[in-house]
Amino acid sequence: MQAQWPEDLKRFGGHLKTNLGGVFSPRREIFVARAPARLDVMAGLSDYAGAMVLSTPLREATLVAVQKRRDRRVVVRNLNLNKERVLNCEYRLDDLYEDGLLKPYPLLQRQFAQDANNRWLGHVVGALAVLQHEGFVQQWENGISIAISSTIPPASSTASSAALQVANMLAIKGAFALDLDGFQIALACQTLENRIMGMPCGITTHVAVALGQSNHTMVLRCQPHELVKMMSLPPGVQWVGIYCGLMSPQRESRYRDLRIASFMGRRMIQHHSGASDEAMPMGYLCNTNPVQWEQRLRKQVLSKITGQEFIKRFATHDDPATVINLEKRYQPRTATEHHLSDHARSERCAELLDATLHPSQQSLLEAGQLMYESHQSYQERCGLGSKETDLLVDLIKAQGPEKGLYGAKTTAWGCGGTVAVLAAKGSEDVLQNLVSRYRHLTNLEPYLFFGSSCGAMEMGVVQMVFD
Repeated sequence: MQAQWPEDLKRFGGHLKTNLGGVFSPRREIFVARAPARLDVMAGLSDYAGAMVLSTPLREATLVAVQKRRDRRVVVRNLNLNKERVLNCEYRLDDLYEDGLLKPYPLLQRQFAQDANNRWLGHVVGALAVLQHEGFVQQWENGISIAISSTIPPASSTASSAALQVANMLAIKGAFALDLDGFQIALACQTLENRIMGMPCGITTHVAVALGQSNHTMVLRCQPHELVKMMSLPPGVQWVGIYCGLMSPQRESRYRDLRIASFMGRRMIQHHSGASDEAMPMGYLCNTNPVQWEQRLRKQVLSKITGQEFIKRFATHDDPATVINLEKRYQPRTATEHHLSDHARSERCAELLDATLHPSQQSLLEAGQLMYESHQSYQERCGLGSKETDLLVDLIKAQGPEKGLYGAKTTAWGCGGTVAVLAAKGSEDVLQNLVSRYRHLTNLEPYLFFGSSCGAMEMGVVQMVFD
């Protein structure tokens, strides 16, 4: 059953009806998909380590409309109705091919990285390459027209790229009647992010965007992507996001360093445990036995090591998504400790905040404290903190449960971005005043995320035809 149309979808449809998005032909089917932003609640940074991750879809979303063309062009119109900005791009479908064969991923990655417009197009046109590479399409015979609109603040750590990729992939699925389920779409989008955009992300963001349910917390065990449950929060509390107003340009490089250090830690544990699966079942870092970690494994994972020394001693870190810098000094022990502790915090929060288990006020207080601990670990163990998110968390902590604010933490890849807040319903005025104070102290423009909406698959593909 298709979900009720959200207001942003109605507005988007109205815009398409008025001028056909500037790219569509009349009296031919247009296929529209919508994918929400998502709030990383706990352990999203640790998805590649096999953590249990909590996340929830937000009200803000990206909408994509797709129509088949009769030529072999890909015409993209980025409406960005909320930003009063239109961006037009065109791409020749034949540029995906060389000598009649689809270009390999490394060549496509270099091609889309050549300039800013090409890189942006990679999120959209790259979907066509992935769908063919992964066997969902034999060959693209037709080009497509695409119109995009988004209400997600860019660079806010709320999955704006994943929402674009999932909505685009789902709209293409509808236009060409492809056989993909929600997990396959999420995996294809992760492949796009890893192999074409060159971003070494895990899968949790794309799964949350594709399969999330409105007003539910998704509990996903990333081994590789086991959907544990869709969890309702206790009555009277909600998730709120606060975008701090900036993102550090060092975010991607710091995330890569942390990921490399984490895989180094995993390799060291395996090296000292031999062939036994007991210390780390199934090879996922977050499955490391806590007792063995404290008693013997922690001291085996080095606190610091250069890339060159690591390669000399351990040969490989077994992560195809990243490349070790031989000159850089990594910190495997603290990276490993963050993932193990955040995984444990996430498992505990999934118990504390499940409405079916009738949580008490003490449960909310404990969950809030776990959020503060996670935030501190971002700063101290991961090097992914920022003074702006620290300020927001401090302001929230100062208000406390007495004002309906139980806990807060940095989300996703950190280095700015969005803070997740466990808040009482009815605390909106407190949060608005807090954000006003933050704005006054920093001269930045924060953004409050209130509300939720359905995931892309629940919304489905909407077909429209206009004269």
